[in-house]
Amino acid sequence: MMINMPSFTILRLNMCVCVLFMILFFIGSTGLYGQALPIPSGGKLIRIDSCHTVNLPPRPIDVWLPPQYEQNPQQHFPVLYMHDGQNLFDGRLSYGGKEWGVDEVFLDSMLPPCIVVGIWNSPQRRREYGPQACYDALPRSIRDSISAEFGGPPISNQYLQFIVNILKPDIDRRFRTLADRKHTMIAGSSFGGLISMYALCEYPQVFGAAACLSTHWPGSIRYAYPEIPESFLSYLKSRSKTLQKYGSRIYFDCGDQQLDRLYPLWQQKANQILVRQLLPGQWQSRFFPGTGHNEQFWRARLPIPLRFMLAS
Repeated sequence: MMINMPSFTILRLNMCVCVLFMILFFIGSTGLYGQALPIPSGGKLIRIDSCHTVNLPPRPIDVWLPPQYEQNPQQHFPVLYMHDGQNLFDGRLSYGGKEWGVDEVFLDSMLPPCIVVGIWNSPQRRREYGPQACYDALPRSIRDSISAEFGGPPISNQYLQFIVNILKPDIDRRFRTLADRKHTMIAGSSFGGLISMYALCEYPQVFGAAACLSTHWPGSIRYAYPEIPESFLSYLKSRSKTLQKYGSRIYFDCGDQQLDRLYPLWQQKANQILVRQLLPGQWQSRFFPGTGHNEQFWRARLPIPLRFMLAS
């Protein structure tokens, strides 16, 4: 028996089907957290939405595989872990509107192939990226000020435990990685430079190299306490013998414009520690006058730390 349905009912059903299709398409194209997938210029990008972060806010993880990954199915690759993952591959997703262009840098600079793991930051970015042991060593009054600025005390120990104990094993299980410390690197800029330095010092048995671009030595946006960068430098000095023992490699740089204008003095002090404590091949520090504090500048000089870290 045929049932004649009113035309407005059919229109309503068609609209529902269209809306349902659009919802399903949106979910499929953006991933579990509603974030669009970056579009790489080459290679392949894979989104991991289900990586458990214990007590930290959940966040997407974007994994870039170089073209050689599919071309050479027997080959295993070094892995570079990078902070502020939403800024790495696609300017449409970057919170500053600019991207590192990590995929283009690898493809255009004839660098050795490498897997890049982009760890998106969370609303607790400064809590996760601020070196916890360094802040813990500060006077109580400064710690209270930092906690008020950050929205709570630093939780970078938990963040690094997530990378080392949860994320890295998951990446090594899913992909053809060279999992040893020599081929495991970490990098970031600004506060991401601080946490990269901290990661290398806390886990020298896991990370063989770190790149710290425009490292935010002041350790605060609101305050200018000299005790904070002095605490970072004291920490770096205390860990330098361990870095030398492991043969760890560390890269620093800075400009002198925008936020970077605050860095040269403290970077020079860090260089003095490195030149005394590490072997010449273990560290590099570069100064880029006239450059400022955003992904455009970091992208332009990214091949330098990448070549340094990937050197055999």
